[in-house]
Formats: sequence, C-alpha cells, structure tokens
Amino acid sequence: MKGILTVPMFAASVFLISSCGNQASVNKDDKTILAEEHTSAAPANNQDSIDLTKLVRAVYKWEDTEGQGNDFDPKEVEGDSLYRGIDWEAYNKRVKKLKATNYFDQRFFDGHKQIAQYLDTALKSGREEWPKDEIPSFGYDQSPWCNCQDAPYENAWDSITVTNLKIDNGQADFSWTWGNTSSYKTKAVKENGAWKISYLEGFKPENFRSKP
Repeated sequence: MKGILTVPMFAASVFLISSCGNQASVNKDDKTILAEEHTSAAPANNQDSIDLTKLVRAVYKWEDTEGQGNDFDPKEVEGDSLYRGIDWEAYNKRVKKLKATNYFDQRFFDGHKQIAQYLDTALKSGREEWPKDEIPSFGYDQSPWCNCQDAPYENAWDSITVTNLKIDNGQADFSWTWGNTSSYKTKAVKENGAWKISYLEGFKPENFRSKP
C-alpha cells in the first residue's frame, strides 16, 4: 500500500467488533468474529458488529491489494524545484476508484477533498512547500490509512480487533488495533441498511498542515 505523500502505504487493518448479546444463526466465519469480540463501551447489535467487521476487512484488503496509490499527488511544473499544487486529474481518478468500492460515505469524501483543496492552495501560495523528490513541509512519513509504515505481517487485515465500539442511531464509533499499544479511530454510518466508512483518523485535515 503506497503512502499519500512519497512513503509506501501498507494498510493492515481488519478488526473484530465488540458486542453484547447472542445471535441464534450465524455462519462459521461470523461465529469466529463473535467469539473473538472484546467488551463494548456500549451495547451493539451482533449483526451490526459482524457487518462492520466485514466492511473494514474489505476496505483494508482492497487498499493493500487493489487500491494502492497516492491520495494527493502533486502537480509538477517543468523547471521548478517545487511542486505547485495538486494534480487534479490524478486526484479525480483516485476518488473515482475509491467511490467504485462502495465502502465509503460522502462524509469521508468531503473531508478527503477538503485536504486536497487546502494542499492545492497552500502549495501555490507558498504556505506549504514540497520540494521534488523530498519530504514536504506538511504531513508525516506514515500512511494515513493506518498511521503506520508497514503491516506487522502478511494479510494482517484478518486479525485486527476493535475496541470502544459505540453504535448510536445508525452511527458507529470505534478504534481498531492489531494487538500492540497503538490504536486507530474510525467511524461508520449506516445507509439503506449497509455500513459505510465516514471517518478515518489519518485523514484529519490538521494532519496535513505544518502550521496551526
């Protein structure tokens, strides 16, 4: 998985969701998910837990195997040592690829574009600088998809767990971890009976500013 800047993104992200209660009929994979759940901070329907787990596994498997690419490619100007804005053609192709998965809510794309628009303006004005073939003044050298540089092991999306799961009025709030001390905040919303990712911690706008 490639990074949004110049660093490879290796998103290893799968999790098992906390839940209270039992479900009478689930398949073998669903039973495994339920058996490994952690205690939730608020009651969550088992089926929602299962569906969210499958969604996040699918998101990170896709990003690691099919969706590899940069989220905010810069625009190159011949003869200039600095990048001057965002390559909007490349950006639009990336967004189209993300939307085709049907994994993300419009709120995710709104925040994603907000970052692109800020970087475009900031790079053109000189507020932020991105020398060619160097690290830019903003961001950090980790993948925003997982706040990591590499997956801990192959196919790590199969073993991520979820903590602090809360579901309220069709909105899910939780963190995932793959067993170490770090955690990654995520949100999802339910639309027409299906869960979609609405927020990923690594894509907070402030992560892409070198100054307050």
